[in-house]
Amino acid sequence: MGEKTVLCVDDEVNILNSIKRLLFMEDYELLTTNNADEALELLKAREAQLVISDHRMPRMTGIELLQKVKDIHPLSIRVILSGHVDVNIIVDAINKGEVYRFVTKPWNDEELKSTIRQCLDHYDVVQENLELTRRIQEQNEQLRRMNGELEQVVLDRTFYLRMSQDILDDLPIPVVGVDDRGRLILCNHEARQALPSLSNAIPGNDAAAVFPAAVATAIRGSLDALMDVDVGGIAWDGRELRLQTKILMDKRRLRGCVALLHLNSKPRTGI
Repeated sequence: MGEKTVLCVDDEVNILNSIKRLLFMEDYELLTTNNADEALELLKAREAQLVISDHRMPRMTGIELLQKVKDIHPLSIRVILSGHVDVNIIVDAINKGEVYRFVTKPWNDEELKSTIRQCLDHYDVVQENLELTRRIQEQNEQLRRMNGELEQVVLDRTFYLRMSQDILDDLPIPVVGVDDRGRLILCNHEARQALPSLSNAIPGNDAAAVFPAAVATAIRGSLDALMDVDVGGIAWDGRELRLQTKILMDKRRLRGCVALLHLNSKPRTGI
């Protein structure tokens, strides 16, 4: 994940020279300093993915330095390299997160190289996890916005559907809706009031089970022919009615029809 920088801090120049010779051919930039204050100044100007520090140094111990490094670059991996240190102090520093690893002096060259690679790999894993977390948070935020927008769309559509139903119920003429398979979808308040047989009709009932044969036949014919029909003189619930249908299409696909039931003002006699 890009070029890495490793900073080594040790008050003994010969130790730093040994580290330079050992890591000369590694695929990361190596910075060294024998002064803890100088190390902090370097880190203020640039980030080091790994900071390795001796523990016993004048003016500032290695753990104290790495605590300050943590404040400057919290994600930098921090390692203590020392041959004289209280193990309890190191364990406490590791548990508190100031130090990731402890390497003893004198070190094994291959083990030190391997430890550095492991630390840099760990840095990459942490970065990948942070990036994944960031993306998940962005996606969650996007999903939250989309859900909010969807909820608003549902609320808007629910409002318009209720308004449409209210308008339909307020019409002074019986109106029924039938789908493309001839099943009852809706009937308005006037239809249920004027035609008792519709008062108990259930949406989804076949037209033949709900309407008189003449009405069901006219509706089926309208759907099959994809044409509006206008049929009068039909008897229903002791009333005479005129049936008008309006075919509903959606991009040349039949959706059903709306049927207007024009009733005589008074029931017919002798029926």
